[in-house]
This record gives sequence, structure tokens and C-alpha cells, in this order.
Amino acid sequence: MMICPRKQDDDRTRVLRELKTKRSRDHVPITQKTATILRSHLKDGWKSNPQSLLFPNLRNRPWKRANVVKFGLHPILKKLGLPTRRAGLHAFRHGLGTALADAGVSPAVVQKTLRHTDIKTTLRFYVHADVEAQRNALQSLQM
Repeated sequence: MMICPRKQDDDRTRVLRELKTKRSRDHVPITQKTATILRSHLKDGWKSNPQSLLFPNLRNRPWKRANVVKFGLHPILKKLGLPTRRAGLHAFRHGLGTALADAGVSPAVVQKTLRHTDIKTTLRFYVHADVEAQRNALQSLQM
């Protein structure tokens, strides 16, 4: 029920390299649903490749981030009727941090989930309060 990051690819050179920080090497807990999807992919969709990539491109190399966004993320956003302008993969980290905070999850757990070394980074850049969340918080204080 964990993902264990080992390497990251350099988006410019597409070469696998060591992870950025010690925190980047932390195991990432996943949900049962995610584990089921990954097991299915490994059983039915994954093919052995020289670098043992989980999701290689057709040439068995790491995907370029721009291609994942263009051919993976944007078509899904369009089907959902969501805007694609300035939409990228990093938005998932911001969305997760905000959703966890809105659900009342401890800031320390949000920090650990996003694998940040400094909680200030988590709170300053990855947890966003929208107007509705602010309104709900204020209403919860009224008697």
C-alpha cells in the first residue's frame, strides 16, 4: 500500500537520476483503489522495458511532461468540461494539499503527504483557501 520512488527523469535530457531530496525518497501511502488500479496495470498492461519504467512511452523512455499534459491530462479535462489553459500536473499537488486541509487533516499530515521538508512550503504554496471554505469556517463559529 506504498509507492517507493527510486529515480526521477530529467525532463530536458530524459535521463533517470537520483531524487532531489531525502524527503523525495519517502514512501508514499496509496489508497486501496489506487493499489488495485496499479496491480491491474502491472498484470495486464505493463511490459518489461530496459529501465523498468512503470509507464514508458512507445520508445521505452520516460514520457516528456509536456506530452503527458498534452495527450493525457488535457483530453480528460476537455471531456470533463474543464479549462486546459495553464493546466499542468503540479496542480494535482496543490489540489491534494487544499483538499486535505479542507477535510480537516492536520497540517503535519498534509506536509508529510506532499513530502515537504518545511511545513512553511506546504502552508504557503500548497494549501489554498477559497471563498466558500472561508465562508464555511466563519459560519461554523456563529451561534
